[in-house]
Amino acid sequence: METVLILDFGAQYSQLIARRVREQNVFCEVKPCSISPAEIEKIAPIGIILSGGPQSVYESVSPHVDPALFALGIPVLGICYGCQLMAYSLGGTVAAATEATAREYGKTLTEFDTESAIFHGLPASSVTWMSHGDYMEKVPEGFEKLAQFEKLADPDDQISQQLALRSRVLLGRLDGRYTPLEQIDLRMQAIQLTVPRFDLESIESFLYTRDEITIINQIGLAYSDAGQNKKAAEIYYQLLKYVRKHFKETITSIGVLPLVLYNYARVLDLCGRYEEGAALAKEGREACIQYGHYQVLPRCLEIEAECRHFMGDDEISKELYYQSYYLCKVIGYQIGLEVVKKEAKEYLNIDFMS
Repeated sequence: METVLILDFGAQYSQLIARRVREQNVFCEVKPCSISPAEIEKIAPIGIILSGGPQSVYESVSPHVDPALFALGIPVLGICYGCQLMAYSLGGTVAAATEATAREYGKTLTEFDTESAIFHGLPASSVTWMSHGDYMEKVPEGFEKLAQFEKLADPDDQISQQLALRSRVLLGRLDGRYTPLEQIDLRMQAIQLTVPRFDLESIESFLYTRDEITIINQIGLAYSDAGQNKKAAEIYYQLLKYVRKHFKETITSIGVLPLVLYNYARVLDLCGRYEEGAALAKEGREACIQYGHYQVLPRCLEIEAECRHFMGDDEISKELYYQSYYLCKVIGYQIGLEVVKKEAKEYLNIDFMS
């Protein structure tokens, strides 16, 4: 009897997936993700489905599979967490979505490569559902992207159009489709949909929604990615003044102040303005703690540590690197962990244990 095996990583929809398989007159079993490759071989399924799940694949406590599963010669389909786990296990990179990369939630228009065997015979596009806080930063070697998505947008709805444009830039950033300067142009188009007279030289002249502040932040990041850190610093200088001026309107909105302080400190560090960078990074970490928004806390610590080193304050730098290292380790922030280990070794000859 032909069998499809579903490995469950805590998904809400594992039983629904199983039902859809059974509707195709194929026997299906749901097994815990801890099942061994040897047990799978005994079942001899014709295919394996890795379900979604609520965790992030790069966290140390997250469920994983024995990598030998991928060498059994059995076709494997990964859904959501399962897809990211497959990428992570086979040499790809999965990262947390940030203000620069965005989370996805809701109805999404997905475009398919119908020339591929897996999508042959399907419509060229379809509405799918997105609900994730991580993204695949790098596809594993030997894999090919066969589908991409954009948010559904009513052509007469400027906010929806803005969301669609932001999503397009996100996809282009992930696959290298757009240069940083092209990203800037698209994001300028996005914000001018809702703030028609927006100008980077007069950021403080308007009032913004949380999403519009995010776009301005992303424009600053793109200038930094393009190597124009002086321009990025000018943008963050104005944006920080705006955030301080409209403190009550923005501070309760998903950590705007810590985010802007961190990004401003980062570009000042890159500009060699270490004293200013250290002061803003310190203010950023204090804001993270004060307002309970911890997403950029380890990064604020790392930036302040680097600035303190270049200021000659190696004792303070050492303490900050240790704090950043252990915080990254506790929360499973692998990318930050590697940055801290590299800088601490290069600047202070500190060897952190893996």
